[in-house]
Amino acid sequence: MMRKTMLAVILSAAMVFTMIPLVAFAEGNADGSVDPGQGNDSLDEIASQIRDHTDDPFADTSKKAMLKSSEDDGMPSSFDLRSVDTDEDGEGDTSYVTPVKFQNPFGTCWGFAAIAAAETSILGNPETRGNFTKDTLDLSEKHLAYFVCNAINDPANPQNGEGSHSEANVSLADKLNMGGLSFLATSLFASGIGPVVEDNGIDITDGYTLRYMGKDQSEEFRMVDGVPTKYCYDDEDDWSLPEDYRFLQTFELKESYLLPSPAHRDEDTEEYEYNEEGTKAIKEMLMHNRAVQIGFCADTSSPSQEAGDGQYISTNWAHYTYDPTEGANHCVTIVGWDDDYPATNFIKGHEPKDKEGNLLNGAWIVKNSWGSEEEEFPNRGPGWGLENDEGEHTGYFWLSYYDQTLDSPEALDFDLNHEEINNKFWVDAHDYMPAVDMEAAAVDDGTITANVFKAPQSALLHSVSCMTSFPGTRVKSDIYLLPDEVKDPTDGMFVTSVEEEYAYGGFHKMNLDAPVRIQKGQKYSIVQTQITPDGQYAVNLPMALNEIFAKAMGDTTWMEAVVNKGESFMFSGGKWYDFTDKTLRKKMFDETSDVMVFDNFPIKGYCELQPDISMRVSGETTLDLAEEDQSTLRVSFKGHVPDAIQPDCEWTLSEGGDTIFDVVKDPSDPFRATIKAKGVGSANLYVTVEGAGTSVVPLSVKKLEIMGGDFGTEEFVYTGKAQKPPLVVMDTFDQTIAPEHYTVKYKNNKKCGAATAIATAKSNDPIYTGEMDFHFTIVPVKATIKSLSDGKNSLTITVKDQKASGVKGYDVEYRIKGTKSWKTKSFKAKSNKLVLKKLKNGKKYQVKVRATAGNDAYGIKIAGAYSKVKTSGKIGAKPAQPVIKSMKAGKGKLTVALKGKKADNITNYKVQYRIKGTKKWTTKTYKVSGSKIVVKKLKKGERYQVKVSAVKAKTLNSKYSKAKISPAVK
Repeated sequence: MMRKTMLAVILSAAMVFTMIPLVAFAEGNADGSVDPGQGNDSLDEIASQIRDHTDDPFADTSKKAMLKSSEDDGMPSSFDLRSVDTDEDGEGDTSYVTPVKFQNPFGTCWGFAAIAAAETSILGNPETRGNFTKDTLDLSEKHLAYFVCNAINDPANPQNGEGSHSEANVSLADKLNMGGLSFLATSLFASGIGPVVEDNGIDITDGYTLRYMGKDQSEEFRMVDGVPTKYCYDDEDDWSLPEDYRFLQTFELKESYLLPSPAHRDEDTEEYEYNEEGTKAIKEMLMHNRAVQIGFCADTSSPSQEAGDGQYISTNWAHYTYDPTEGANHCVTIVGWDDDYPATNFIKGHEPKDKEGNLLNGAWIVKNSWGSEEEEFPNRGPGWGLENDEGEHTGYFWLSYYDQTLDSPEALDFDLNHEEINNKFWVDAHDYMPAVDMEAAAVDDGTITANVFKAPQSALLHSVSCMTSFPGTRVKSDIYLLPDEVKDPTDGMFVTSVEEEYAYGGFHKMNLDAPVRIQKGQKYSIVQTQITPDGQYAVNLPMALNEIFAKAMGDTTWMEAVVNKGESFMFSGGKWYDFTDKTLRKKMFDETSDVMVFDNFPIKGYCELQPDISMRVSGETTLDLAEEDQSTLRVSFKGHVPDAIQPDCEWTLSEGGDTIFDVVKDPSDPFRATIKAKGVGSANLYVTVEGAGTSVVPLSVKKLEIMGGDFGTEEFVYTGKAQKPPLVVMDTFDQTIAPEHYTVKYKNNKKCGAATAIATAKSNDPIYTGEMDFHFTIVPVKATIKSLSDGKNSLTITVKDQKASGVKGYDVEYRIKGTKSWKTKSFKAKSNKLVLKKLKNGKKYQVKVRATAGNDAYGIKIAGAYSKVKTSGKIGAKPAQPVIKSMKAGKGKLTVALKGKKADNITNYKVQYRIKGTKKWTTKTYKVSGSKIVVKKLKKGERYQVKVSAVKAKTLNSKYSKAKISPAVK
């Protein structure tokens, strides 16, 4: 076993490592993320206390576990649960202690100590004892040990995979030898996993057995006086159990008592101090017929080890560990005490003494798990412990009150006796991971924890449980029935509450005043508030060491938890967090993620299963504020309908629901009701049928949605200004909404293209909700053709440029004059000159143009109106021969004037000129600009012969005009 204080030391050291930016055994810790400790809730404080393992209320330096003053008045100087005076005649007549057992071949002392404590507690309570005696009650250590070291292997279980995991080369025998704390047993018992009697009457198949042996029952022998003698069962046998044995349980755990240890350490100096409160607490448990499991440092931790030099145990079988630096390595069970047991019976020179050197008498009577010569195989063992009158070693020994390594004393109490395994009882739990410790935190701000369960079968919830760490904690558990879709664990019908105060930390089962009927498939929650004596809110988290840390420490076995969304919740900072919430987990667990794994909250529901029945409430549960909107609901039943169902039905609204709904019960049919909407909102409807249960039906009244709108027309012509056409808005039922209920915003509403009006219901409007986009288009203005210029097989159309208005292109429709069918050609608005090609020379064409602006919201082209139709000249015809009207001489130039106006399709003029009397002509080309051409760089005093040709489409030239002689150039 591992000493709890040693565990704290390891974890504290681990926390130092995890706060170093670069971690040797885990990458990615130094991610540069913002410190999550800046919230306004208690998550940061809880995380801080989790990291600080010296703050454990049950650490041997803590005084928190010592707040409870145990009973000491009237306690006898000695007491022995093996000889209890039940008839008060002064003589012991009854034993509540079962025979000593032999834990070999495995290091399962922790399991044997827990089972021994459980057996005595059960026998000591007449309500659980039944027909069992010390000789007939035999609980299965194998069942406990096996399911501690093997994870859940059931795909149908939401917690599948939760529990102990190992590397592939680790055998079952290795797992059973891993050691542990007795608290592991408490963790399993609380979850409905054991304890179960070995001979439980179930069908044994394929050799499986709950007895402490393998399937083949093969044995290990040792030589005794030269004779092979049975020693224990073989560790190489198959010790496995089937998964469906996991939840076998003969007795329900009612309470565990985490007691203060008699071995205390000064918080500042860490020097050993005797804690009398711890001794009193253990005696109190014994006086209530509860044995106490406890850890300490033994000379050997199992009987197969050599005993060493016996430095702590004397020949009187009196044990006293005087070295406070030792760690607990063995678990045993205390069954009695003797205040007068002589200190001189311990090892000479190392007797228990106080600071003044006075001998300290007093010792516990302890039951070990190393066998007894009073027993037969397999519990006989090698011969260890106090001798009886016949000289047989009994397996018992004395343990000093003042042993400096006493650790984690715990007592158990049980509730129900399922002497014959039956299937009527069920435990709803999410925390199946065997916890090695319960991490505790106490904070000032209101913090509440909760678990949500879904009943696998109809049941009566009769008890709930909690785990406390701080002595004197008051616990309040509230039960809610929930709808199928859970917002938070209080989102349902509050049913009942139970409240208790607990003197010691530990597991506690809280019985409800009356059972709560849960239907098959119904969700319910247990919402728990824990208040410490200091008025703080307590939180408890089952913890184990994870794979990262285990492997870093060289271990091959670790624990894994399975926490699913919707199972556990925490209320902090005024709101509920799902326990899987990333914000919560970052704040609480980021700095411990390389060391620890945390399970769901240790909150459970204890149920008595019933014949399956479920109620169904059918009908529309979502209404709106439309006139006369209502719905009829009807109750029906499925499953095994018991005779106990009463012929009446209660229809009740949650608090405030009557302002939103009217519920009218049908006078002729109590299982039918009509709901009517009165206002916007939501509420739960509780439908209760005595004998069947209560269904929680979420009801809601929706606001009317904005669902339509109308501009009157959907096209508006570009004006150069932002356009805001009036919008009429309609609701779900095509009713016009008055403008005071919404606002309208416009976007993309100036240039041509798709424009949008966004109608939004006002934020606090009592009737309407939602937002909707309505689309309209701004179309280009009617296009204008400025000119037509034909060329060889082509026609250039010059239009009035509209690019600044958002126009993206143009559509041209054209046809040969005299024909009916139009052809269409689209152009991008790169230029306002549009060229049609592959036309027929010699033909005149009619053309019209419109501007376009992309597509609207529905993919339809946005286009303006077509221009007037314009007719071209004959395509490819040469221009008419120009006629020179006059020439005017200027300084070094001539201005040539042509007759008539420039034709639309003329683009250039070619001019040939020469000095009168010479032969060589000079040719120059001039762009068309009116009907005048200026020829420059001429010689002064010379007269020139000039002739002109018109050019169309660059390639079509007219005949040259007749040559004309100019006046002399100046």
